[in-house]
Amino acid sequence: MNYLLFFIATLIFSYSANAGITITEVSGGSYVEKKTDNSGFVIYGGLAGQCNSGTLGTCDTCTSNSVVACNKKNISPTTTISVTFTVSGTFNNGLTAYLYAGADISSAIGNNNQLDSVTLQNGTAQFTLTTTWGQVCFYGGNFDSSCNPTGSASSTTTGTVNFPQATKLFVYADFTNNDSTDASQYSSVPIYVNYVDRTVTAMNQQTFSTSCSYGMCSFGLDTPGDEKLYLTNFVRSSSTPNKVNSGDPDWYGVAFFYKQTTTVSGSITNSDAVKISQYNSSYESTDNVITGLQNYQQYCVLMANVNKAQNIYLFDVGGSNLVSCGTPSEVLGLLDDKHCFISTVAFGSEMAQEVQTFRKFRDSFLLKNFWGANFVKWYYTYGPIGAQLVSKSGVLKFVVKIMLYPLYWFAMMSLKFGLLWSLLFTILFFVSLIRLKKIFSIFFELRRTKRPSHLHIWILLILGLSFVANKTYGLDGFTRTRKEQKPGATADGLIRIDKNGNYIYKQAPQRVSQSSHMKVGYVSNPDISADICQYNNLNNCQTVSYDDIYQDATGVGLEYLYEYFFVKTKGKLGGQIGLSVQYASGHGRLASNPSVQSVEKFSFMTVPLYGGLVYRFEYKDRQMFVPYVSGGGTYLVLAEKREDKSDVNAIGAPGFYVAGGIMLNLSAVDRDMGADFETEYNIQNLWLTGEFKFVSVSSEAFLLENGFAQVGLGFDF
Repeated sequence: MNYLLFFIATLIFSYSANAGITITEVSGGSYVEKKTDNSGFVIYGGLAGQCNSGTLGTCDTCTSNSVVACNKKNISPTTTISVTFTVSGTFNNGLTAYLYAGADISSAIGNNNQLDSVTLQNGTAQFTLTTTWGQVCFYGGNFDSSCNPTGSASSTTTGTVNFPQATKLFVYADFTNNDSTDASQYSSVPIYVNYVDRTVTAMNQQTFSTSCSYGMCSFGLDTPGDEKLYLTNFVRSSSTPNKVNSGDPDWYGVAFFYKQTTTVSGSITNSDAVKISQYNSSYESTDNVITGLQNYQQYCVLMANVNKAQNIYLFDVGGSNLVSCGTPSEVLGLLDDKHCFISTVAFGSEMAQEVQTFRKFRDSFLLKNFWGANFVKWYYTYGPIGAQLVSKSGVLKFVVKIMLYPLYWFAMMSLKFGLLWSLLFTILFFVSLIRLKKIFSIFFELRRTKRPSHLHIWILLILGLSFVANKTYGLDGFTRTRKEQKPGATADGLIRIDKNGNYIYKQAPQRVSQSSHMKVGYVSNPDISADICQYNNLNNCQTVSYDDIYQDATGVGLEYLYEYFFVKTKGKLGGQIGLSVQYASGHGRLASNPSVQSVEKFSFMTVPLYGGLVYRFEYKDRQMFVPYVSGGGTYLVLAEKREDKSDVNAIGAPGFYVAGGIMLNLSAVDRDMGADFETEYNIQNLWLTGEFKFVSVSSEAFLLENGFAQVGLGFDF
């Protein structure tokens, strides 16, 4: 029987020995720091002033109309601390876990520094122990149960009092039932109390002259921003800012007290609005911007130091750096005066030409018939709802604007030539697109007339030069081939066997119908400017151009085009669509002083959308050199975005483009490569392109006349 009891006890012990405590959460401090290696927590309690009696949480002592030490998360004797933990492994139900305070687990248990206890039950996910800062202060050292300094520590000549450095909270459970205190029986959290005496003058201010004694000593203001101030030119005591006493907590960051005021000296107190900015690993402030201010109102800022106990002290109020003041201002870009959508989402103000045209079309045609009048009635009912939805999205604004332009052109033609003629022209236009192949044949018939136009003469000249080049230099194309590996095979159409043993066969003529091109070129900047006027003096305006704001624009444009060929005899004729993108970044201007560049950054996109026709002087498969011409309409979109705003300002206008260039067929230069691309990827021709393009867009808001060269790669498929 004794052996059986011994066996059971040994079995229980073997299970419980695998148990362990892991602290998962700590709350109730002025600041709880999670260690960077995820090995646990550190809890800080700050005392600079007093909370109301009975406060269970932290309180704000930064309420004085003077400059004294304070804490936005001050602890009190009744502030509750909670420690949550989990237990791994198997243990005896009913086992008790304790919360102790002390320098080490043995002395904490030996002195019965017990703060709380909880009964453990298998299957419970986690457990929580609680105490108050008053209990911790009593057992921690240097403080009494009211968290007031005691004994020799009560003489605060240096202005600060701290817990002994080794003080910890311990969560302990006797899993082995033998009163041992080995590491598997407990887990701990370092705990700090930092008291700052508000009556000590040295704690409430520091004088900055040529030396900087403690923490961060002074700062300055950068150019003001839009509803914000930028803080800069920080001066600190050392690479690791000095503390007043070696036992004080490390520095947490800096606090900026600020308010709207016209009085500079002595105007800021620690009861004003405050922004606390944390340090990074290099002791630099991580957020040096005060936001939420009113534009065109002066704000003054006072800086103080914050330690990890969240005590705020050492205000920069000495010497010549009393406070720093600045006036926020609206920040404007090029398009800020060009994006007003009032009567319609698309075209801006009620006086816009397009809006006036739509109104005249409504009065002249729609309201004079039953169907038109009902449409106007329906639009006035539901149009404002749609306009409100679209106005919230910059992207939808431009989509709607592009979609409305065909209707605008139709309305304009109707007012000039009549509704019937406009309908007839529109029908003929769409029929012409469908029958474009026939029109192209007629065009070639016109070439043979005795009185060709100048356009015909130029096209005939390009055709002739292409024909001469192809015949003179042997560039009239190659036989298309395909490559297969069939050792010993013979078949009709076999041309040759290459050095790698591949059998080269003649293929049927190409039937290319689509093409894709990517090009890059150096393009001109848009000719656009904005008149930025001083907010309180409209007579003081400055014209700011694109080059003024976007001085570092590279001018590099990236273009993509897709082509579809619907005529593949006597050359290739097709339609092309695409776009190009040019990007630039710069800084806006202050409305309070248009000559001053803002800190806020802007991004600018120039995006021409292309749609037109392209004709290739391509008459044979694998023709090595192929000249081409293209042209059509473009809609140019200019878009501008400020880095700290989600809205995009943009405007657009229609125009035209023409282009001409020559393509080198890389698949003809290397026939084996061409056969590989065709066999593996269905790429019929691989082109190296050189092109000159001219784009012209003109509107009341901006002008773009851009002639530029570009190169690129393309392929047929």
